Amino acid sequence: MTVVLPALQPVVLNVPTPEGRKLLGETIKIARSIKMNWSRRILRERLAQSVLLPTESGLVPYRVSDSTIKALEEGKPIQDPMLLDAIAALQFVAHPIEKRPFTAHELRLISYGRLNPSSGQLLPSPYKVATVSELADGTLISA
Repeated sequence: MTVVLPALQPVVLNVPTPEGRKLLGETIKIARSIKMNWSRRILRERLAQSVLLPTESGLVPYRVSDSTIKALEEGKPIQDPMLLDAIAALQFVAHPIEKRPFTAHELRLISYGRLNPSSGQLLPSPYKVATVSELADGTLISA
C-alpha cells in the first residue's frame, strides 16, 4: 500500500542572520560593559556561579570562554546552543520599554533579525515562518 502525503508549502525557519547576530552582540556588549560595568571575565565568572547544567554525574557550572563571549559580541556564529539561555538567566540584558530582562527566546529573535532591541518591537519576516505548532501538527496555513 502506498501512502500519498499531501503537498506541503515550503517554509522558512528562523535562523540567525549576520545582521541579527551583530545587533545581538552589540546589545549584549552594551548591557555587559556599560550597564553592568562587567568585563568579559566577570561575565564568564557570573555565568559559572549562577548557571548550572545537568550531567550524568550531577549539576556542573556552565563554562564559557572569554573568546566565545567576544565572538558573540562581534556577531560571529556561536556553536554553543546554551549560551543565550545562560545569558538570559543572568537577567542583565533588558527590554527597553518593559524594563524587564529579555528572555532567551527574545535574544534569539534579535539574532534572527526579528526583534528590535532598541524598541522591543517584533519585526515582520519577509517569509512565511513556521511555528512550532505548525511543524508539529502539519497544519501549516499559508499567509
